Amino acid sequence: MILYKTLPVITCILFATNTLQSQESNYDAPVIIDSLHSLWRQNPERAIRYAQNILTDTENIDNKLESKIHHVLGKIFIDLDLPSISFLHFTESTYKSLAKEQPWNLIGIGNVYNKAGNFLQAKEKYYSAFEIFKKNKSLSGINGQAVALNCLSRTEKFLINYDNAVALSKEALDTRRSSLEYREFLKSMPGYKNSHLGSAISVAYQHGVLAGLYIDLEIYDMALEQLQASDSLIHLVLSNQLTDQENLLINAKQYLGNNHTKRMVVLYNLKNFVGAHVESKLAYKYIKENPIQLVRHYLDKIDLYMKQDSLYAGLEMIDEALKLCKLNGLEKHEIEFLEKKMNILKSNNLEKSALKVSNSLLEKKKNMSDDQSKMLLENLHYKTELDNNQLKLKKAKSRELIIFIISGSAMILLGLIIINYRNRRKTGIRETLIHKQKKQLAENELKTKEAELMQMSTFIVEKNELLNTINTDLKYHQNLLNNNADKKSLEPLRQKLKSEINEKADWAKFQKHLFSIHPNFIKTLNTEYPNLSTGEIKLCCYLKMNQTTKDIARWTGLSVRAVENKRYRLRKKLALKKETRLDVFIHGLDIQTV
Repeated sequence: MILYKTLPVITCILFATNTLQSQESNYDAPVIIDSLHSLWRQNPERAIRYAQNILTDTENIDNKLESKIHHVLGKIFIDLDLPSISFLHFTESTYKSLAKEQPWNLIGIGNVYNKAGNFLQAKEKYYSAFEIFKKNKSLSGINGQAVALNCLSRTEKFLINYDNAVALSKEALDTRRSSLEYREFLKSMPGYKNSHLGSAISVAYQHGVLAGLYIDLEIYDMALEQLQASDSLIHLVLSNQLTDQENLLINAKQYLGNNHTKRMVVLYNLKNFVGAHVESKLAYKYIKENPIQLVRHYLDKIDLYMKQDSLYAGLEMIDEALKLCKLNGLEKHEIEFLEKKMNILKSNNLEKSALKVSNSLLEKKKNMSDDQSKMLLENLHYKTELDNNQLKLKKAKSRELIIFIISGSAMILLGLIIINYRNRRKTGIRETLIHKQKKQLAENELKTKEAELMQMSTFIVEKNELLNTINTDLKYHQNLLNNNADKKSLEPLRQKLKSEINEKADWAKFQKHLFSIHPNFIKTLNTEYPNLSTGEIKLCCYLKMNQTTKDIARWTGLSVRAVENKRYRLRKKLALKKETRLDVFIHGLDIQTV
């Protein structure tokens, strides 16, 4: 019963302990994810190495953080044009996540399909993610819906379904503007510190996305309108003190710089080159710390120079951009600039220079292909190492669990032994107490019966003494009578008194009472010492009852000397040695008492 009650408790404690240990992490998850995103913007390869180093430390990372890191790695590898590796990381992120539904991983997998040109499969993943985000009414759910809609819009643009693309982008804008946080932001009084600045930034970003789509469709007035709306929100956010919100400040400046770049594109397409250059300078002010955003800006600024027929300015811009790419390890963008430079040279009949750039381009593509192959092999090697580490960790945890179970079982067994020992000890103490009580009761009962026996013996002796005295007195008075008839009339009385003084009857009563105390004592005496007389057996009985010589003399009506003589004769009949005490020997003849 104790085992059944104790075992479930111990098992639950062990399981909870093991689970807590397995979920402990020595890393600060938000800091790691922020660092990964920051490294991603600066140097994707460093971000990959940093993430892999953390993932390899399987003992100190929990499943939740591991899932987030795999998700970021998936996004990085999409940018590096390695969709197969990206797909593996998104799948691993889904596997490691504790959540039942993974809409962000669905979007990541959709992006992989989109990159590979599988637009229908991409749309399927985006729609699945959108439906999951719709169940979440919080700001994160609303932002998730907008992201899914933007991804669908981008896919429709690839499929040249521009009307659908615009409609989905507008729906994304309406979705972001419908959030409770954004409505509260709009209610903030001018001049006061606004609340929910993040929701305002997300709406500003969406205006910029819609503006970019209008630029692609060459609807420039609508694009400028969306850019103005985005700028207004961003400037309102920047008017607040954002010293304690670094990420929000970075995003605000990045979106504002992108807006100036888009406005530059609109203006140079409208032949307003002066305004375009002004917007270019404003854009550079906000994105100069972000290499990726800066090279994207250079791509559009090169088109500005080419629109102005400034060939050499455009080529100088390309060379500057190539230096920036080399400095930050942006090989993908470096190839893009080389292709742009080769096309510009060809279009201007500079074949020799174009050929030189073409050779550099081929070599760069080969190097990039080799780097991608190397990265693929490294990733496979890393994946193998990670799987081995996780297998070792799993075995270690299994051994740890076995040790926990064995330790728990040992604790239970020890507890049972201690409890059993205590119970046995208590039972022994209780039984000893009961035995003492029973022994005390038996001793008390024996003393009571012995006292009763002695009272009966005393009563018999006193009765016989009284009857003998009466009989003697009666005989004396009978002798004083002269009339024989009178003397004969007293004779029946004397005979009756003699009949009452019946030693045999008294001895039978004494034996019967003694038998109730010492059942086999007299029988043992008669069996082992058949030559003992009745008086000697009586003496043995008195000794059995721990009576002294004086007590026996008083009970029997004899003198002390007579009793001592009887004891002496009894010793001779019992053939006792001098060193053997008579009372000790008598007590040893029969130890059974009632």
